Amino acid sequence: MSDATRKLLRTDGTQQELSAPCTTSSLRELIHAESIEFIPLRNLGRLSHVMATDRQGYHKHLPVNVEATRYYLTHSMRTARHKIRGDVVIAPATELREAEPA
Repeated sequence: MSDATRKLLRTDGTQQELSAPCTTSSLRELIHAESIEFIPLRNLGRLSHVMATDRQGYHKHLPVNVEATRYYLTHSMRTARHKIRGDVVIAPATELREAEPA
């Protein structure tokens, strides 16, 4: 994962490179979520990116996102392990931290 990686990963396996930083509003639209959960990802042991997911993905019974789950299991800084559901956006941590609502 390069420092400039910014992409949308859909549950159907398609990926879309995103050319501009995302706002919270644009994230909600991209992944069709009312509430977003930010999952920190590491690269070489340091926080590098954040995965934005639909906080209600499990409750909505969204399909498993195989590629996002692979990223999560490989790069997550969390100890809990589960499958990611729904579309996600992965972007540099500094961009998404700034996009979080106050």
